[in-house]
Amino acid sequence: MAKQQGEEKAVGFPAFDTEDALVASLEKGVRGDASPAEIREQMGSQEPRLERIEVKHAGANLFVFPGGAPTPGEAGFACVILASNFHNAKYRHAFDDPEREEHERPECKSSDGVSLDDGVENPQASSCSVCQLNCSATNQVARDRAFTLPREERCQNRLSLVLLVPGHSIPYVLPLSPRSFKHFASYAQLVGGQSRFLLHEVATRITLRKTGQYGHSEAQFKMLGALPAPLREANAEANRNYLAYLRRTATTDRVEEAEDGARAAAGPQQDGGDEAPL
Repeated sequence: MAKQQGEEKAVGFPAFDTEDALVASLEKGVRGDASPAEIREQMGSQEPRLERIEVKHAGANLFVFPGGAPTPGEAGFACVILASNFHNAKYRHAFDDPEREEHERPECKSSDGVSLDDGVENPQASSCSVCQLNCSATNQVARDRAFTLPREERCQNRLSLVLLVPGHSIPYVLPLSPRSFKHFASYAQLVGGQSRFLLHEVATRITLRKTGQYGHSEAQFKMLGALPAPLREANAEANRNYLAYLRRTATTDRVEEAEDGARAAAGPQQDGGDEAPL
């Protein structure tokens, strides 16, 4: 049917003659109002994957948000720690080993840093607490033995935090290396002991401090105050859900995360285990 003069085009998207015209029409720096539930619905049946905040070491001392400008570690950022999880993985080959296969899976792993996962190919011990390859073992003899081994022979220990950051609707994951473990554990104990709150019930500022010969970035934590009661109540469910998420995804075949950890472990170690520049 011929288009009548003055009739508007029945399209839901404006017509642009060129790609440049489309790009020139775009609004910069604006935010929509889609809810997390609506965003999740668009993903269909696909498993959500939280984006990661990276920590830059080797003297850079920066947080890098996905698609954002780096945040100086000294300034840090405020957030709510919705969930936290320690997890371990032992790979057969070091990152720079010529025999390492692409997308190599860990031969021994734990999604909670305590018990071995079902289906582990080559268990290194009955549990992480007594494993002589685990520098975070609770058994002191096992832990001392692990520290005598070259880094490529040890288990890789990681700590993952799910963080809700102001101005961002969907939380992020912040992976931390063992150099931050004690700072995190001390902070969790301090918050619980002094305020009787759990971490998902308070606001936290996370910063970075450069340490060691290679300027490794260690995370520091400071409590900003308790969240309002309705948020504390709502975050209790979020804590359970995101803890399950962290444990479900801790040792799945996420190549980028696995190779990041392997690369860090492959560098020369000096100054009490400091990681080499990346």
